[in-house]
Amino acid sequence: MGSEDLHTIVYTSESREPATQDQLLALLRRARRNNRRLDITGLLLYRNQRFIQILEGPREAVQTIYSIIGVDPMHRSVTTLVDMPVSHRKFMEWSMAFTKITDEMAESVPGFSYFLKDQYPHDLGEDPGTLLETLAGFRGFLN
Repeated sequence: MGSEDLHTIVYTSESREPATQDQLLALLRRARRNNRRLDITGLLLYRNQRFIQILEGPREAVQTIYSIIGVDPMHRSVTTLVDMPVSHRKFMEWSMAFTKITDEMAESVPGFSYFLKDQYPHDLGEDPGTLLETLAGFRGFLN
């Protein structure tokens, strides 16, 4: 696949109720299975009923998965932060990397504290790369 075919969407959402560990693991298994089939990679973070996710891969596949998330009963207040073509994947080794964010993790990733305070701009204007780099800061916590 040429780099011109790669696309990324980053969104935030809230879970309708606090997700249990079993619910998160089931969500992750389903996401990984579907993402492998569709050549999608990315990152899913969860903290205090809030999700933030990066989806990356072929444009049509990424948009299809995102439209499914938009109607998933587990999510509400789905907000798109980034929706754009990209030159390369940031999480190519994971069909879906995942971590529950602790306070220590959040404080150690530069720029992420804005999300904790609901102050991160939803309109990133001409610099969505800053958000992508901020989220890539969680790579050290993934397995």
